[in-house]
Amino acid sequence: MKPALTREEWAIALKRMEDHDRLDVVWYESKSHHSCAALCLFEQPFGFTWEDVERLRRAIIIESYRFCDELAEVDDLETQSLGFLADRIEALLPPEPKETPQKGG
Repeated sequence: MKPALTREEWAIALKRMEDHDRLDVVWYESKSHHSCAALCLFEQPFGFTWEDVERLRRAIIIESYRFCDELAEVDDLETQSLGFLADRIEALLPPEPKETPQKGG
């Protein structure tokens, strides 16, 4: 699924929210409903996080092991729908933060 906003659009949106402490209605009205939804859900208690996506992906792996001894392509409709759900949520999130290497280890 295509992300709601590109990395560059997220950078602009986050900067505008930081500068104005609110959504810039004029800017986001020019975008799609998909991008408006992503911006409105961002950092809201009812919104989504990268942790949510990771939990769904882990659930898929656990389900696939439940049905077979080796991790393989899962044909189970419910497990596939979890993958589609993770994809849709991921498309609403800003780019995953890049991990910075830890020093001294």
